Amino acid sequence: MFYAMNTMYRVVVSHNPEHPNTYFIDICRDGFCSHDMIFEMQKKYYEDDNLQRVFNDSRGIMLVVSRDGNDRHLRYTWHNDYMARQHQALLRKKIDPQIMNVFDKMIEKGRMQTISVPLIEVETDLQRVCKEKGYAENLQEEEALKAAARAERLQQLKKIRHKYYLNQKYAAAPHLRLMLAQAERSGD
Repeated sequence: MFYAMNTMYRVVVSHNPEHPNTYFIDICRDGFCSHDMIFEMQKKYYEDDNLQRVFNDSRGIMLVVSRDGNDRHLRYTWHNDYMARQHQALLRKKIDPQIMNVFDKMIEKGRMQTISVPLIEVETDLQRVCKEKGYAENLQEEEALKAAARAERLQQLKKIRHKYYLNQKYAAAPHLRLMLAQAERSGD
């Protein structure tokens, strides 16, 4: 019943450690992309590989909006540590109004998300980064490593097949091979 009455959005807030007071806030409706994917899109869109997530919690920030749009609130991961909760509360005082402003602008434009980068670009960059690291930190990176390994194996198989057919008797004249095969079938 809760899900029928509310719409949920994923929110990612990031910043460059060299410019800690400049925040990049992006929102996407839940079910269309993950927090990690939004963060990868931010790196690509803002052309900054040094971006870091401000709230790098397990579930990330969720924006819950009622169907009529009157009730909306942000849901953060609850910390058992008192100091972590205090730090989160200080950051929320600065960031929560900015998130709501970005959300209002997004809804005013009639959009479901604030950022859109073609996923193929993110995937190829993610594959490159994971391949350089050599290990995966989350599920998307693990899938990217598998896809990179498949693509590399496919390239190797294509090279082997090409070398094999180059060394065949009629490789330079495929029309002669076709003519011989047709002659065999017709009985000549």
